[in-house]
Amino acid sequence: MGSPRMDYETLQALIEVYRARASTDLLSIVIDEAEGPQGRAAVLELLRSLPPETLSHAHFVPVRRQACQFCLNAADYELAERLARSSEQPEDRAMRARALHGLGREQEAVSLYRQAIAQDPAVRNRELERFLGIRPGASSSSPPAKIISLTTYSSRRENKIEQERRDAPLDNFLEDLDDAAVTFGDVAGLDDIKMEIRRRIVLPYLKPSLFERYRQKPGGSFLLYGAPGCGKTLIARATAGESDARFLSVSPEEILGKYAGEAEKRLRAFFDEARSDPPAILFFDDFDVLAFKRIASQTETAPAIVSAFLSEIDGTVRNNSGVLLIAATNAPWRLDPAFFRAGRFQCPMFVPAPSFEARKKILGDSIVDVPGNESIALDRIARKTAGFSGADLRALADWVNNASLSKALAGNADTSITTALFENGLKEFGPSALDWLAAARAELKPMQRHQTFARFFSPIFRS
Repeated sequence: MGSPRMDYETLQALIEVYRARASTDLLSIVIDEAEGPQGRAAVLELLRSLPPETLSHAHFVPVRRQACQFCLNAADYELAERLARSSEQPEDRAMRARALHGLGREQEAVSLYRQAIAQDPAVRNRELERFLGIRPGASSSSPPAKIISLTTYSSRRENKIEQERRDAPLDNFLEDLDDAAVTFGDVAGLDDIKMEIRRRIVLPYLKPSLFERYRQKPGGSFLLYGAPGCGKTLIARATAGESDARFLSVSPEEILGKYAGEAEKRLRAFFDEARSDPPAILFFDDFDVLAFKRIASQTETAPAIVSAFLSEIDGTVRNNSGVLLIAATNAPWRLDPAFFRAGRFQCPMFVPAPSFEARKKILGDSIVDVPGNESIALDRIARKTAGFSGADLRALADWVNNASLSKALAGNADTSITTALFENGLKEFGPSALDWLAAARAELKPMQRHQTFARFFSPIFRS
């Protein structure tokens, strides 16, 4: 028989001793000896009261995982996540992934778990994989998605066919493509958009029976619109990084051809490739170039691509289940109205200029590890950059970094970046998103009399 656990009064006495004179050995005993609802509650209260400097201190490391596991067993996922967050070790990342799952943040959990497995395959946990909805047999350490352009796909497929004719071995045609390393954690703000994308493309595969009960299928269509440089393309790339879906990216140049019928064939090939192995994400950038308004004066070939696009979206001939279409445009007023009918882009989403907190994150990420970065008054600069797009902010930070680099190259002693240097940079850069917003309001004002368009684009007039 094991040794009996101490009673609640003795546990409380030990906790008071720990509060008076902290010791990792004593804390380990307190955690190990906690028993029953009262004991667990007392230890959780103690762990919750630990200041941030204690959690990050080297002396806390030996007992951190024990404390984190205790919190997981007690279903206090918020506290478990807080404890595990202070370390980037693979074991701690896996424990934090379990805590994030308990908090309902499934995709953050999956992404973090994959990072832990990539660091150390030995921390792989089958039970945790079942929690996270990772399919049996899937390689948890493999990249979450690949970005495939139509040109690359077509050329490699042709090479594959040619080599098969010669009976020669061929490496997988997806090899050597850049991994989609971006996740939603890299996207500042835009939480509503990220949540809706998770619901459309990720959750249906994690909870299929629930979605079937409400007759909801994975996939659908998203239209992202807003000023250039505010994160539309980044959101699309992060969607691939968050899921097991393949990600196929296409630009107008890869679709449009000079011969009649060529563009429609290319478009069909892209949709067919996405349908061949769902879940898949199709991303069309500069969508207005392909989906422009049809007018009577145009030639017959000009609107043909629009009709072909509508047919592919509707899925009247082929099943689009499991295919998520994401389209991005800076000029939604140029789109053919047919794209906004029921079953197509029924919920266009406005991607605004970064908020105050998002601007702080973008600026901070842009100067990380640069000499002097810790002294920058990010709050002050973020307040002065309202209306800046993400691209504007990164350009401003790059200007500051480059100015300091020039000093270093010239042999100056003080080459740290400063808040004053950022303020000098603000004389060179302006809020481009505000100019776009004014132009967008002017373009969309005549469309306000149509109820559908007024509802879709009202965020522009509220912004």
